Amino acid sequence: MKNAAKIEYLSRVPLFSGFSKKDLGEVARHVDTIDVPSGTTLTEEGKLAHQFGVIVEGSAAVRRNKRKLADLGPGDFWGEMALLLKETASASVVTTEDSSVLVIHSREFSHLLDRVPALSKKLATGLAARLLEADKKLTV
Repeated sequence: MKNAAKIEYLSRVPLFSGFSKKDLGEVARHVDTIDVPSGTTLTEEGKLAHQFGVIVEGSAAVRRNKRKLADLGPGDFWGEMALLLKETASASVVTTEDSSVLVIHSREFSHLLDRVPALSKKLATGLAARLLEADKKLTV
């Protein structure tokens, strides 16, 4: 997949809302496109989370304690906290059909932030906006 298409998908992710097109281009250079068959576990609940992904084609299910929480389709993403925290995944994400996904590993993202420190501030802005939105939903 070309960088322009990767940038388009990444631009829809709230975590990157403060990023310019140039910033997204930097991130896109570290993103891999992978094709995975149905039934592939992308992230496993209780295991160390180490990647962030966006579904390009196909679908996946998010499960916690074997209970389905959500369905993901093209444009949906998972694992944004894995980019920032070395924590175990709070849910599993398993493809429900053959899928194509964009993936960036936390180690590469961390190196990118070290190389381009200005992205950290923009990332913090995106996270703050997301927390504010979540807080509004709780108080309604």
